[in-house]
Amino acid sequence: ATRVSPLQDDFATPPRLETMLHIYHVSKFRSTRVLWLWAELSRLYPSGLPECRVLEFADVSSFRNDKPAWLLELNPNGKIPVVVGGGFDFPIFESGAICASLLDAFDTEHRLLKPQDRRLFYQLAFYCTGTVDNITATSSPIQRAVKMHEQGKANMNPTVDPVRKSAWADVAAPFLEEVLNRTPGPYFAGDDFSAVDVVAGMCLFAFHERMIARGDGQSWIERERTPKLHALATMLQERPARQFAFSTTLNEPDSLKDVADFGVAEWIPAGPPQL
Repeated sequence: ATRVSPLQDDFATPPRLETMLHIYHVSKFRSTRVLWLWAELSRLYPSGLPECRVLEFADVSSFRNDKPAWLLELNPNGKIPVVVGGGFDFPIFESGAICASLLDAFDTEHRLLKPQDRRLFYQLAFYCTGTVDNITATSSPIQRAVKMHEQGKANMNPTVDPVRKSAWADVAAPFLEEVLNRTPGPYFAGDDFSAVDVVAGMCLFAFHERMIARGDGQSWIERERTPKLHALATMLQERPARQFAFSTTLNEPDSLKDVADFGVAEWIPAGPPQL
């Protein structure tokens, strides 16, 4: 039989559902990609998932400049997302790796990612998290070290410059548009929404909504040059799981009232994992 996922092999260790999953998160940072995927899984699998605790760094400025020692033990890069527990035997960081791990462990009936779409998922997960995310990154280990050396505390305001904008508009966006054009459907895998749209959808947020709000006041997803990408970015905004992932935060207590509807048992300030 064809093997689809390492965790579906006979020799794989099944996840221990009695261990609560911890997701370390900063609102609208790349941990939102993981939270969105988890929320989609929870809607598709109302039972059979481990309990989930979201641990949020609500003070963004403090998080960017002062990394607690316990976080550096979980991720030496001092970044989020980090996932601990949930049956995984070591902390997992890098959002693409976390999303793949969650799918391997918990999308047991391929409701969020069909076997035939797995190669596309891997390609876009690596491309989006390893290349496209870095177009707007301001806090990589090298950037942090350079900024600390040059100016003390890191200045992490979003940087908008012609080189970054060209990297998106002339390289990354046309490639993603080409992938969308491979099928007649509106999503990356065709007619149906999938985990591929989650990993790429985080990038669409960064270049659409975030650039409107915090960049140069305009979306970088140009309707004329990349019409399917623009349409997808608009369509994804309507998904309840995405709205939950992007809008829920300790800084807005009213947003926390429906967390249980999206597979989250607790949403608390970040601290060492409580396994």
